[in-house]
Amino acid sequence: MIFVHSYAIRRYLFFIFYLVALFYVVWIYKNPHSNQLQYNIIPLHTISLYWHALHHGYAGVAFVNVLGNIMLTMPVGFFTLLFNRKPRLWKALIVGLFLSIVIETGQFVLHVAGISSRSIDIDDVLLNIMGAGTGYLTAKSFLKKSI
Repeated sequence: MIFVHSYAIRRYLFFIFYLVALFYVVWIYKNPHSNQLQYNIIPLHTISLYWHALHHGYAGVAFVNVLGNIMLTMPVGFFTLLFNRKPRLWKALIVGLFLSIVIETGQFVLHVAGISSRSIDIDDVLLNIMGAGTGYLTAKSFLKKSI
């Protein structure tokens, strides 16, 4: 019984650590303030720019931004499996959507407050949702293999 309880505590501590690290990366890390708010509300616009950059020798920028957004929220899918009695892909996608909206809203609020400046982009939301789904499917496939 004590083992089960300590396992649950470790799960929650790992989740809290993930959230702290995530919010540090998306709101604070290397984030100088700019007076101009950069935003994109057109779905797939920024992703198409990354695709164009990829084909013109700027693969690093494209990979860092696309894969970075996906990898940032992959743990959401993993945690969906850990914390739900009946985990489902759609639950991971909804949590990914909610978390991404919190991130983008926080970036806007921090910009308005003059604390930091990040771009606000609907494509980040799409990539974050994709990351949550990818994390869920990856974790689920590992769990099936370990059984």
